Amino acid sequence: MSETLIFGVLGHQIGYSQSPEIFKAISDIHGFEHSFVFHDIDPSDFAQEFPRVLTSGINGFSVTIPHKKRVMPYLDELDTKASQIGAVNSICVKQARAYGFSTDGDGFKIPLLNHTAHLKNTVALIFGAGGAAGAVVHCLANVFRIAEFYVIGRDIDRVNKFCLELGEALPEVKLHATLNSNWRKHRDVDYSLLVNCTPLGGWNYPDRSPVPEDFTWLKGRLYYDLSYNDANRVVEMAHSKGLIAFDGSFMLIGQAIRSYELWTGRSVDFEPVYRAVFGHRQGQSG
Repeated sequence: MSETLIFGVLGHQIGYSQSPEIFKAISDIHGFEHSFVFHDIDPSDFAQEFPRVLTSGINGFSVTIPHKKRVMPYLDELDTKASQIGAVNSICVKQARAYGFSTDGDGFKIPLLNHTAHLKNTVALIFGAGGAAGAVVHCLANVFRIAEFYVIGRDIDRVNKFCLELGEALPEVKLHATLNSNWRKHRDVDYSLLVNCTPLGGWNYPDRSPVPEDFTWLKGRLYYDLSYNDANRVVEMAHSKGLIAFDGSFMLIGQAIRSYELWTGRSVDFEPVYRAVFGHRQGQSG
């Protein structure tokens, strides 16, 4: 590639993002020139600012909290997965047209592939009801054949809407809307997997946990936290309770690699990019 490509990330309060390091690693592998731009947009300014992003000359950019749903009406075309999930985390701009994709599931599935046999026809608990949660449920239902989900949140109206809309795309699975404070009624659920799709415990909320008080941790089960901050306390808690635990570093790298393929038509291996960005870690459980 002879031209300088422009990539970026769109969200709010995203100064922690390691996306620049990811695309530097990819550019080092493929030997192309690129620049990387942060677009930190407050939701109240979105309608005014987002069209400027689309016309800024950018080639492709990732979308994160809290804009994964908000971008959709501004795009010219959505892929099937993004339409079903109701959220976009990757946008490609070509010939003045903007295309929306969901690549979160491509990254999310990576550390779970060795556990496929243990997940089929089981129950998963999902903390959160945003765009990332939709991608997670979609992936778990279609790739791992999980049959039942308890979606746990703090706003029951939002969780009910999430289950209703996603249920139309996934009629073969059971989706239960559950208020965080009412979890005690379901404390005997025999789950195989817990996934934190909220920002609690992550970069901006390191001292808060998505897990309800008096939660029953089951040894040998899986915990997956989409946040990828070092020393995540909820991940450490899951480890201490005897669960196999992953953080969101796998998902971050995997979704970015898939986005890069969509933006450029070129592929790159997962392992060298992961080592370049998270090689300082001593390894992950699982």
